[in-house]
Amino acid sequence: MHATLDECLGSIERLDDRSGLSTEVSRLVRARAAALGEAIQSRLQSGHVRECHGDLHLGNIVWLDGEPTPFDCLEFDPGLRWIDTISDIAFPFMDLLHYGRQDLAYRLLNAYLQHSGDYAGLKLLPLYVAMRALVRARVLLERSHQQSHTLDAPMSAAHAECRNLLALAWRILARRPAALVVMHGLSGSGKSTVAAGISETVAMVRVRSDVERRRLRHGARATDSRYDTRETDRTYERLRAICRIGCSAGFAMIADATFLSCRQRDRFMAQARRLGVPFFIVQCEAPVDTLRTRILARAQSGQDASEADCATLAWQLRVQEPLTEAQRACAVPASQFTPPFLPA
Repeated sequence: MHATLDECLGSIERLDDRSGLSTEVSRLVRARAAALGEAIQSRLQSGHVRECHGDLHLGNIVWLDGEPTPFDCLEFDPGLRWIDTISDIAFPFMDLLHYGRQDLAYRLLNAYLQHSGDYAGLKLLPLYVAMRALVRARVLLERSHQQSHTLDAPMSAAHAECRNLLALAWRILARRPAALVVMHGLSGSGKSTVAAGISETVAMVRVRSDVERRRLRHGARATDSRYDTRETDRTYERLRAICRIGCSAGFAMIADATFLSCRQRDRFMAQARRLGVPFFIVQCEAPVDTLRTRILARAQSGQDASEADCATLAWQLRVQEPLTEAQRACAVPASQFTPPFLPA
């Protein structure tokens, strides 16, 4: 990693010494790499360093038969192909941010995290995004430098794009812990649909209780109830741990769960206070008949991670607890959620 950084930064400073950003980015990326040395090593030990694509930028993905299909992986060099999985996803994530498609960047990231469960990788993602931006800037400048000699082509466009990439690297490394949002509402009230929309339009990492509950239960002894107190507490504790990792890495986080318990809402509010980030409760509501209709339709489709049925809804209606005064001060109806933050 350090050799790659030295090579990229040396080339950028040599070919674009007018950009003072390169010095600041160099300082930030080296400091972050040093601070994360232990985390990087633990990823190797936990099996997250694998044989990946290695060069998964948008130019190496083609739309084929209705599916995005990667090609041209780094088969010729195992040293470049064996990397952290979160580094592989960092390249298309960075590319989408660079080309102004923040919505698709977070759709990709959230799909990857939901499928893999690798939320611990968020701690390293800003470093790898910055490194991918530096690699792209270096290649761009070297290619333009060669063309300027052979084709007498100006390098001004390349210098401008290089500075945009350096600015992206700086933003992702320099940003502070971001906001924490929790959803609130009964099953079938539209929480997941709203949360998915918010995650893309506001650039947030979403973690779903329905998905994490199943992940925690995998391989464990089944309980009589999918929603008993112990299993529910374990699920919310995992959501809270994931949100802590994400917020600390500078990502705005959204926890997609019912949050019908006053105690759980208080725990997330207290965590936001400890992290020094804004806290919001996004409320979703619908008539009970509508909730039942949606739950039945969802079950018939078999396309959603939720396991809630009408019996679950009846139980939720009995046990739900109203928001406290302090919680109401943080609550916003889903239709009015326009947060005063917009992370990169």
